[in-house]
Amino acid sequence: MYDLLLPRHVRSLELAALDWSTGRPLDRLPAAPIEASCALADPPLLLGASTPLFHRSVLDFLRGLGAGNLQSVQVALRTPVAVLDDWHAVNVVGTIPLASFVLELPPVGIFAQRRQPAARAAMAASAASAAAIARAAPLPRPTALVARLAEGRHPLLIRSDVMGQLDARFNREGNGATAHRVRFDDLRFCDLYTGVRFEALMAEAAAPRT
Repeated sequence: MYDLLLPRHVRSLELAALDWSTGRPLDRLPAAPIEASCALADPPLLLGASTPLFHRSVLDFLRGLGAGNLQSVQVALRTPVAVLDDWHAVNVVGTIPLASFVLELPPVGIFAQRRQPAARAAMAASAASAAAIARAAPLPRPTALVARLAEGRHPLLIRSDVMGQLDARFNREGNGATAHRVRFDDLRFCDLYTGVRFEALMAEAAAPRT
């Protein structure tokens, strides 16, 4: 099972014109460091858009778990207080078809009550696509720890068991609240982050394979 891995969108982030959002490997990486800047004195551990920036601790943690598909280049991240060298621009290599795991999504009941109506609506709107996927020959079961979704705008995916380990390592509780230093969400809420609705991803996934 996979969930969305969500780098934080930082409006003030300025990064060289890179687009590492397709999941394709790069034959040649740019020279390090890549110059970047943002207006935050304490940037999040994951930030960016088409080219995500991972803090070195997250990158090392994923590689330590066995993620061998992360091409990275060190970034010189200029903030109002310092130039930071702990962030890396990351190209996550490889895509995973939604049809290879979507029928195993957990039940809507796992979500907080306020989120359940939206998740139910997404499931209802994509029921025909789910039926088509169920009738088709099954795809190989994916195993990558982190990858990009083959459909839509290719958002980042994190394997659910790895998500749990990242959550335990980086999202610490304090004063009765959890500091979400690394963020995740279920694919049924993908429109909140990518602008592409779940039913659109499902329709693409259910289309005849060529």
